[in-house]
Amino acid sequence: MAGLIVYKAVLAALLVATASLGGSTYYSQQQMTGLNNKVSNLNDQITQLKSLNLQTQSQNSQLSTQLNQLQTEISQLQAQIQTLTNAQVVTHTAAVSTGTIDMRGANTASGIQYVPFSVSSDTSKAYINLTFSEPLSYYFVVMAVLLNQTQYHLFTCCDTTNANNYTLLQTTWSSPWSYSYSAQVYIPNSGNWYVAFFDTPGYAYPGDVTETITLTTQ
Repeated sequence: MAGLIVYKAVLAALLVATASLGGSTYYSQQQMTGLNNKVSNLNDQITQLKSLNLQTQSQNSQLSTQLNQLQTEISQLQAQIQTLTNAQVVTHTAAVSTGTIDMRGANTASGIQYVPFSVSSDTSKAYINLTFSEPLSYYFVVMAVLLNQTQYHLFTCCDTTNANNYTLLQTTWSSPWSYSYSAQVYIPNSGNWYVAFFDTPGYAYPGDVTETITLTTQ
């Protein structure tokens, strides 16, 4: 009887041990499955990253090629700029007027003396060198002004020719009242231009003014 009891106890212990072992095996299998899934996901991520890395390397290579092309173009443009900078600028200087201008009795706008000249449209830069003088014995001062076509029209039209307020009209440039004066005057654009000489309004000028005007263009 005692042996039977011992046998049952041992058998029960074996059954418990077997059940525990089976539960442990199932749990381990679940863990292994979960870990394998994580490894698979990580491998997929690695594959994607490698693909992105290859794409990035390809884009970097393309960008590097474009950068080299742009640097080459910049170097070529800089060489062209340097060539143009070093190119000799052709300058032409011509006499516009030289001699004397009779200003006797020029005490209204009708007596103003004009020296016309023109600047062609293909000119990039233009200026005049102007010099005028009068004998000191005259005791009268003279002014020279630069007029464009519109300003010239205002000086010569309508009632202006008989008035003595012409010094109030707009000019592109004007000298100070002087017995003698020299200046280099920039011409702002192409077209017809005029240098005008006049004396103090309301006073009869007694003689001639000596003048020299040259035009330089580039």
